[in-house]
Formats: sequence, C-alpha cells, structure tokens
Amino acid sequence: MHAQSEVLIASADPQTRRTLASILSQWGLEPIFCSTVSKAKAILAQQVVPLAFCEDRLADGGFRDLLNATGLAKLKAWVAVISWTADGSGYLEAIQSGAGNKTMRYSYCLENVQRIILQAMSGDHSNRLVWEIT
Repeated sequence: MHAQSEVLIASADPQTRRTLASILSQWGLEPIFCSTVSKAKAILAQQVVPLAFCEDRLADGGFRDLLNATGLAKLKAWVAVISWTADGSGYLEAIQSGAGNKTMRYSYCLENVQRIILQAMSGDHSNRLVWEIT
C-alpha cells in the first residue's frame, strides 16, 4: 500500500482502534496500528505517513515523543492527539512542543475525525498541524 493511503494509529485502546479504522476505511485509508511509542517510531523510521492519531499517553510515552519522529517530520505530517482528560492539557502540551498556533481542539466525534482526515489528506503539508480530540 502506498504511504499516502496509510494512517498511523498509536493507541492501546481497542475501541479507539476499531472506531478509527472504521472511519478510515470509509475514506479508502489503511490504518497502521501500534500501542507503544517505540513501535510507532519503528514504523515511522521505515515509512512516511501524512497523518497520525496518537493517544496523549501510552505506556512508554505520548504524542510529544512522536512529533519529531522521522516519518512524521519528513512530511511535516499532521498529528491528532487523542486525549481522554478533556482538560486541555494535551492542547497546551502540543503548543509547548512546537505546534504553535496550528493546534486545534475538537471533541471526539465522527464529524470531527472526518474533518481532520479531510484536511490532512488534502495534500497541504507545508505546516505541521496538531489537533487534540477529547
């Protein structure tokens, strides 16, 4: 499968993985699953992806650890941070991690996930964009 049609999902939660995979399939996109930052980095060292969904916290790190991973940085890929705290901490951490004002916060619902996919897959990767979906 061509890298442009693959999306990384770094999540330990089976329901999140199933939900995102279902949404991605509607767009003809293939999920690449991993449940740890180290596995995500290994995948990204081998290929470039245009979009990554990552839980704010995994067993061995979180989205900040992926922001500069090779496969994301090459394409300036877009990162959607999945946060269950809904307290805005992921949003603030994304800004502090260098996302600047290209950070948005969305509720975790079908329409918002679809909006993220549409924007990320539009082909404009001139700037990295980080979202928090809670």
